[in-house]
Amino acid sequence: MHMANNTAVGKETYRHVESAAAQRSKYGAAVCGDFIMEDKTPEAATIAVFDGIGSGIKANIAAHLNASRLFSMLKNGFTLREAGEKIAASMHAARSENIPFAAFSVARVLNDGHATVLTYEMPAPVFVQQGSALAAQQRYFIMGSELVGESHFKLDDGCAIMLFSDGVTQAGMGMKGKFAAGWGIKEAAAFADSLVKEGVGPEKIAGLMVEEAKNLSGGEFCDDTTAVILTTRPGRTVNILTGPPADRGKDFEMVRGFMESPGIKIVCGSTTADIVSQQTGIILKTGRGSGSYLNPPRYYMQGIDIATEGAFSLNQLYNILDYDNKMYDRDSCVSEMAVLIKAVDRIIIWAGNSVNENYQPIIFKQLGLFPRKKIIPFIEEKLRKMGKLVVRKDF
Repeated sequence: MHMANNTAVGKETYRHVESAAAQRSKYGAAVCGDFIMEDKTPEAATIAVFDGIGSGIKANIAAHLNASRLFSMLKNGFTLREAGEKIAASMHAARSENIPFAAFSVARVLNDGHATVLTYEMPAPVFVQQGSALAAQQRYFIMGSELVGESHFKLDDGCAIMLFSDGVTQAGMGMKGKFAAGWGIKEAAAFADSLVKEGVGPEKIAGLMVEEAKNLSGGEFCDDTTAVILTTRPGRTVNILTGPPADRGKDFEMVRGFMESPGIKIVCGSTTADIVSQQTGIILKTGRGSGSYLNPPRYYMQGIDIATEGAFSLNQLYNILDYDNKMYDRDSCVSEMAVLIKAVDRIIIWAGNSVNENYQPIIFKQLGLFPRKKIIPFIEEKLRKMGKLVVRKDF
């Protein structure tokens, strides 16, 4: 059964989340008691600001510990509400026990741009939409015997979510002048609104908010002060298909998913390219390249951006990802793969797990190469260190 030659984007929506942050320690403190933590998974991006009680190292440790607990729960399958409730319950216990206390504000942004923000003992988020910034309306729930605010947003182009620690909203407190009771979230939002209307970019607004908090407090930071701004844009994706499935009955399923997935398409492996050709009816043409170990061959297939050899190409890709693009060989399809991968946000690896235990070429040992099964995890690790979102689909 052959599928149609279809490389359409399909129905999936993927919005890449970007964050810009500014943070300063309380005057006289060597370490900031606010802590920012981020994590991206195939389903969502999560960004949190935790404000440890007090200031300095003790506050930083409290913020770090509670942030780590929250993110650990999310990784283990807890929903944001469930994880937030657990942390809030711990903070309730901390009011009477010797448990590290931290306020928090956490945003979880799904791949389609829908976002939820929970705040506990922290300022409400500010939402930017249609060129204006306003303090968000929150619903309040009892979670873990504590009051937690919740708000929902849709982050489209031109939208942003701003998260603050109370070092921003309490700026100016105790000083003479208009903000003797503190800047407050509405006035802070109004200042952000003026910056948005002036056309100031999100990457600069966080720093300007923090500096204004300093100005209102007489030129020094009277508390740990943090501002984080989240935006999204259409995400850029590279799909890499490599290796036959462990169950050859899965050929069609694997190729269909790969072809229907949006983004750039790379096929690594001559057998893999044959499978794509068989399942789609796309003609596989041999291109330039001698097929040497230094310059893997290039194949041509309609709708496929790069098609080349498998294990050798993947090993070479791993080796050159760390280097500047200026050092790359323009005639190498491996270099072209590296350039494309560096330019995108998400890499989906469609990994066929068929293994021929009786076929372990001695050339792999001679050249210090890893077989496909081993090199793919190494590539994934390196890509994550580069800040890429890596999604693995095994067949």
